[in-house]
Amino acid sequence: MNCSVFYQNVRGLRTKPAIFFNNVVLAYYDIISLSETWLNSSFASLDYFPPEYTVFRRDRDYEKLSVKFGGGVLTAVKKHLRANRRFDLEFEWESVWIEIPLRDNSSLLIGTFYFPPNVDGSKFSDQLDMLGDKLDVDQHRILILGDFNIPEINWHLVHPSLFAHSASFKANALFSFVNLLGFTQTNGLHNSAGHVLDLALANFPIDSLMSVSDPLVLPDVWHVPFSVSFMISQFKCM
Repeated sequence: MNCSVFYQNVRGLRTKPAIFFNNVVLAYYDIISLSETWLNSSFASLDYFPPEYTVFRRDRDYEKLSVKFGGGVLTAVKKHLRANRRFDLEFEWESVWIEIPLRDNSSLLIGTFYFPPNVDGSKFSDQLDMLGDKLDVDQHRILILGDFNIPEINWHLVHPSLFAHSASFKANALFSFVNLLGFTQTNGLHNSAGHVLDLALANFPIDSLMSVSDPLVLPDVWHVPFSVSFMISQFKCM
């Protein structure tokens, strides 16, 4: 069975419910993964998604952080795929994890992340370490999407030796995580500055990752919307 996943850093959805909703209705995606939603509890998911989707959100705690906008992630999944939230995989920084059961008694895990540019390197490393301890790469097919904000990595040149002398603590921490768990970073789409901020990490074969010319909202110059397609054993559909 082919599964299609759409990802975009939307740079805020507060003023875009109508156009976003209409574009979702016209789209064909099984799963929609978004970073930087900028939503809070006053914005209902039903204003953005038709009823055939189950929406899993993690909004930024604006009151706690004393800010008015930024951040937030969500994953929307077609209801027949029977997705469940995995709160046990969500730590301090903004992420949302869902699990979809498969007929071979394994499951598909999808995590959507947003890391702000100024996130502390030690905290970034600690979160990846905690996540690595929790993920069972033998039992699950795992896809991690999101804005990691590490522009110094040239993903076309990635090789273990390049990271041994990296000046970036976060780059080294990310590479250790990817290498330890056997992930492959499959997004090579560069933004207007020649960087790759939004990553697609998987521990299973990805058939295609392509830029999307008609995304759900107008794209930001720093973030290239993309779709991911892969074959997977049959979902345990409703």
